[in-house]
This record gives sequence, structure tokens and C-alpha cells, in this order.
Amino acid sequence: MRPILLSLILCFCATPLVAQTAPEEGKQHRLEGRLIDAQGAPVEYATLTLMRQVEGEPKLQTHAISSAEGTWSLTAPRGHYILVVTSLGYKGHEQEITLPHSGPRLQITMQERLEELQTLLVQGRPVQVKNLPTGFIVDVTEMRKTRNNALDLLGGLPHIIVQGDDLKVVGKGNIVLRIGNVLQRVEARELPDLLKGYDARLVKSVEVSLNPPLRYNADGNTAMITLHMISAFSEYFGGVVGAEAMPSSEPKSFRDALYSTTLFNRGLWGASLGLSGNQSGSKHRERSRYLYPQQEREVLAPSTGTRGFAQARLTLQRELGQRGNVGLFAKYNYIDNRSDFDRSELYYTLPTRQLDLKLLSQEHNRDLQHKLNATLYSELKFSPRGSQLWLDLSGYSYWSDRDGERSLEELRPALEPKALPGYRDRDAISTAGLSSSLDLYLPLRADRAWILELGQKSAWSQTNNRRNYISGSMPEQGAHFVYTEAWVMPYASLTWRPKGGRMWARAGLQLPLTWRETALGGQSSQQTTDLHLLPSLHWDYSLSERHRVFATLNSGLSRPQFAALNPFVWMISPNLHYVGNPDLGLATNYALKAGYSYRSMLTLGVLLEEKRSEVLSVPQMQGDVIVSRKENAQSKTFLGLTGSLYWDRSRSVSLSLNGRYGYVRSWGIIPALPFEAKGEDWNVNASSTLILNKARTLTAYLWAGYNGRQYSSNSTVEPQPYMGGGLRWSLMQRRLNLSLQALNLWTTNYKGVSRMRGAEIHFNNRYEYPTLYISVSYKFGKVEDKSPRKSLSSDSSEDRF
Repeated sequence: MRPILLSLILCFCATPLVAQTAPEEGKQHRLEGRLIDAQGAPVEYATLTLMRQVEGEPKLQTHAISSAEGTWSLTAPRGHYILVVTSLGYKGHEQEITLPHSGPRLQITMQERLEELQTLLVQGRPVQVKNLPTGFIVDVTEMRKTRNNALDLLGGLPHIIVQGDDLKVVGKGNIVLRIGNVLQRVEARELPDLLKGYDARLVKSVEVSLNPPLRYNADGNTAMITLHMISAFSEYFGGVVGAEAMPSSEPKSFRDALYSTTLFNRGLWGASLGLSGNQSGSKHRERSRYLYPQQEREVLAPSTGTRGFAQARLTLQRELGQRGNVGLFAKYNYIDNRSDFDRSELYYTLPTRQLDLKLLSQEHNRDLQHKLNATLYSELKFSPRGSQLWLDLSGYSYWSDRDGERSLEELRPALEPKALPGYRDRDAISTAGLSSSLDLYLPLRADRAWILELGQKSAWSQTNNRRNYISGSMPEQGAHFVYTEAWVMPYASLTWRPKGGRMWARAGLQLPLTWRETALGGQSSQQTTDLHLLPSLHWDYSLSERHRVFATLNSGLSRPQFAALNPFVWMISPNLHYVGNPDLGLATNYALKAGYSYRSMLTLGVLLEEKRSEVLSVPQMQGDVIVSRKENAQSKTFLGLTGSLYWDRSRSVSLSLNGRYGYVRSWGIIPALPFEAKGEDWNVNASSTLILNKARTLTAYLWAGYNGRQYSSNSTVEPQPYMGGGLRWSLMQRRLNLSLQALNLWTTNYKGVSRMRGAEIHFNNRYEYPTLYISVSYKFGKVEDKSPRKSLSSDSSEDRF
């Protein structure tokens, strides 16, 4: 079987295929049959191939796919052939056939194959598919030929959604990326630019883990994507340069970008340099109605803004042979945010709805940010059993200068306009810190049936916010807020893989200990200490190669953002204030899921989620002023069904479908939020890819989704649909790539109702507009790469501060 199958693969790799090769001269004869398994059930979507010997060499004659009933048919000229049958989860089958066939219709019984890795034909080409207990791995040797870069490549995989410049893993809030064997932590907004810098031809396979080890999945809500690079790594110089433009139907909403990545490897040394920059603009329209027993307040707040961004990142790495590697990563970000608001507040007396007062305000803000961090990292292998050690140490410094200025005017019926005292605030914010991680991977037996993982992560940071505030004719006032945080998180997990490979289990435990101190001006500081116990459990059992059942328990922490902790008042208007809360605690989340998977194509599950002490903005009336303050205000429970389908049995079409449906209950846990909300919670999204030409250089794709009504204890948000599509064209032997996408083709306003004591708030805001995405990129260099890699433990701190 192996020589025939190997010859078949070589034929597919070397010969362009269509649905059926041109018939040879002479009469065509039909061969029919049915495929069943050992229990008599039909074997669908198997690939059947006829081969014949021509001058001593195997030649592909034709091929077909079995139907959902297991039936199939082939036509070929008179002659002697070998029929080869392959299907995921079954042993390959081959038999000699002579056409014309005078016997009864063939019925072939396929034997199950329990090995995880096998070669089969998908989309008319040989592909290696490996099912993993925590996810899957796909050989992209053929797929990469039709993709521009690593981001495009990921867009063709199940459970992954790529929409323009956005990347998501279905059901996960965070993504950890590995290139080769070394962990990379990348900010969400930087991830697409990073992946665009890698030529798709450098990637050999992609592994997606939906339940990665604890060292990567501390929050229980993280997926890991690993790019395994090609083996021809000896010498490489090359990279990608590109440009993007995103005009929209709203002229002030746009994005223009340039990016480049250069990779250089020589001997044991590797380096990469990434440069990127973009300028974006936005226009929002916000409208809210505040309903009180005796009064109605209507707020109109159109706004425009721009964001300038520039980044430089450098990686230097030295290989230590088979022992691992050591490296340095450094990154600098420059960000310039500007925004302008024209705000109108109209006050009416009920029930006559007579206009009593109109407040007009103009606001101008600018925020300049600088972010610098550096990481030393190392990956070391030791012991004959394959033990590994991961180390990294990061230092980071961020600073921000914020300047806001507001002017106010009061209008009353039959009275002249009256200017009110304006105000200006300046904030100088700086953060400095250190973080480190140490992780051990210890096989306890030579066959790796038992694996122990131990580790510890720790971080220390201090944030200073110095504010100067000027209001009207009052003298300038100053204040100083200091937030210091230190945490350490030891963890351990034990993995068991018994002989036979059918079952896999892992139990883990994290013990995060957090110490925090806040100080405001000359007041005495406040200190808090929190200890949490976060268990995890994963179990997977293969009933056969096609059928799998699993169960998972994940738990994690959510740390409050610095903006939520900052106690200074942000005066949106004289009657609407926002204030942070330095006493915020940590929120916890738990997710229990059990499910069934069929051939890695169809996955169905039952999901129970619970979130405790979530942080919300809670509005309260203080006199005539609404003060919105961050609080650990809500807990939430969801119980429902989840499902996903990935179909790529056609050579030119693939389809991905994901969704969930269930019941959600949210309730307030503080006196200021005495509300409860419950109802249906559901969403669905789909994407499809279509190859439009034989050379596979022109691709069309379409995506759409629908998020049902969302409930929290103090608000209800109406359903949100979305849809987009595009074309991708590769030229000049796939070095020049053009992409054109239409985004936000179907969107609605963000609208709903929010509740507070004594009032109800109706909001109807517009944030999205139909947008055109245009991208041009060019690849240079030979496809022989020794990919530079990095490890960043500081990015989680940067996300928060």
C-alpha cells in the first residue's frame, strides 16, 4: 500500500488536477460501488483514485469522492488499473480492476485506523491532518500556495476568523502566538501586522490549541496558534513590504498604513526588523435619552478623531544547537490620539416636554504615548526524556501626556446665550515595571505517558498619574495618584496519556497572589492582598478515529484596567461625570464544557459559564449630576449549546460555521445596582472561500454574522449583524499580492436601554460605516527562513496600562 500511495501523492504534487482528467481515446467504461465501515454504515467523502502503469511509471487516470450514502462512480477507457481509496480515520484500500468490469457493483469495507496522522486527499490534493486532544494541526503545504502571508493562511483554517485587519479564534478572548518553538505575546492590534510580515511559503503547518497548557492559558480564555516553519533554514534573507488603505462611506472614517518585515539568518544567528505605521480617523454619532419621573434629558454627541501609530521592533536570536536558543526582543511604539466632541444636552419638562435648557459644549483632547519594552528570553532542552525550560525577563516603561480642554455655553428660552466657565486638565501618566516567567516541562517516563509541568510567573509595576486641573477663574489645582501592583502565580499541571492513544487527561492548578497599594496625594495609602484558587481539567477520549468526546474546565482572573482604577473625575459635561475606583477587586471566570467531535469537521457541545464580580460602569444621581463609577457590580451565568462546522471537501470551496445558543442571567451584587436581567443569548457567524481560477491565484471570500440581543444587569443591547467580502489576486509568481475587501456591508446602530436608580437611559449610537479595504504587498527573498522568535511577558501589562 505505501509504494502505491506514495506514487499517488507524487502524481498529485507534480500534475495540475481538475475534477477529472481529459479522457483517453476510446470508449469510456463506468465503474460503480459503495463504501461501508465494519458496522455497515456508509463512508462518505472518501477519495477514490484510478491509477495505471505507463512505461513502468504510475499515472493518475481519474478520481472521485464518495457521496453521503457512500456511493461513487468512475469512468475510464478499457484497461488494467489499480483502485486506491483513502479517507480520514480509515486504512488505505487498494485493489486491481479491469475495465470494462463485468462483475456486480463493488462494495468495499473500510477498516478503521487509530493512528492520529495520515495522508489523504482533500480538495484534490494530498494533505496531512492530525487531530489533537486540545485542537488540531493542518499541513498547509498546498494551501500556502494560494495565500499571500501568514494572516491570509490562518483565514483558511477552522475556528479562525480573519476580517480585514482583525483576527479572532471562535469562543476565545485572547490569542497566544508561537513561531517555531518559542512563545510570542503580541498586542491584539499588532498581531495582524506581525503575521503579514511572514510569507505564507515559510509555513509548513499550523497548530491550533483551544486548550493550551497552563503556562499559556492563565486566564482560561486563551487559544494558542503555532506556526511550524519549513525545514530549509540554513540561510535566508527576505521579507514583506506592504501598504493598505481603508476609505469608507464616512469621509472622516479611514485608515492608511505601511508595514515591512525583514528577516535575516546566517549560521546560528537570526534577526528580524519590523517597521509599521498607520494613520486612522473615525467619526461617531452618539444619542442618548435620560428619562426621569419629571424630566427628560436628550444628549447628542457627534465626535471625530484621529490616531497616528508607529512601531519598530527588533529581534536578535542565537541558536544553541539541539539545546535550544537565547534571544533579545525590543519594541518601541509611538501613538498620537486626537479627538473632538460637539455636545448638545437638551432638558425637557414632562409631561409637556417643554424645552427648559440647552447646554452646548466643545471638547478637544490629545494624548501622546510612548511605549518601550525589552525582553531577554531562553529556551533550553535537557535530559534524554526531552525536559525543557523556558525563561524570560522583561522590563518596560510607558508614558503618556494627555491634554483636554472644554468650553461651555448655556441657552435658555427667551434669554441670551450665556458662556459658562470652561475647564482644562492635563495628565502625565507613567508606568514602569518588571516581569518574569519560569516554566518547566518534565516527562516522568520515557514514553511520556505522564508529564509534569511546573512554573511561576511574576510581575511588579508602578503607575503614576500627575494631574493639573484648571476651571474658570479658579487657580490651578494639582493631584498625584500612585498605583503599585505586584503578583506572583505558581502553577502545576499533570498530563496523562495512557497506551493506545485513545485517552488524554490533564489536571492543573494556579495560585495567583496579588498585592496592591494605592495612594492619592498626601493621604495615607491603602493596601490589599488577594489569593485565588484556579483549577483546570481537560479530558478527551477517542471512540474511534472519527468520533471523539471531551470535557474541559477552565478558570481565570481579570485584572482591572488602570483607567478603571484612576480616581480622578473626568467631567464629560457639567451634569455628567466619570470617575474610576481604586478599590476595584479582581473578577473571576469559570467555564465548563462537554462535547462531541466528528472527524474534526463537526463539533457540538454543552457550555456552562460563570463570571463573578465583573467590572461595570454604574451611573448614579448625585443632585443634578449623573456620576458613572466603575464597580465590581455584576455576576453572570450562561448555559447553552455550542457548535462548529468546517467543510473543505471541494477543491475550490471551503465553509466555516460557528454559533452558540443558550440562556443568560445577570444580576447586580451591589446596592447601587438592584437589577436582574435574563433571556436568550445567541450568535452565529459563517465564512466561505472560493478559488476562481485553475492557477489558484484569484480567490473570493465572504463572511457574515449575527449577535443576538445582549443582556447585563443594567443594560440591554439590541442585535448586531455584520457582513463583508473580498477578492485576493496573486501576480508575479505570487510575489505581488492585491487584496480588495468590502467591510461593514450590513451593520446597525449600537442601541439599547440602560437602567439606573430613578432613571432609564435609551442610547442609539453609530460607530461603523461601510468601508473599502485595499492592500498591496510584495515578497522578496528566497523561501528559506530561520524564523526569529520572541517571548513577551510584558505585553499583558501594556494592555492594562
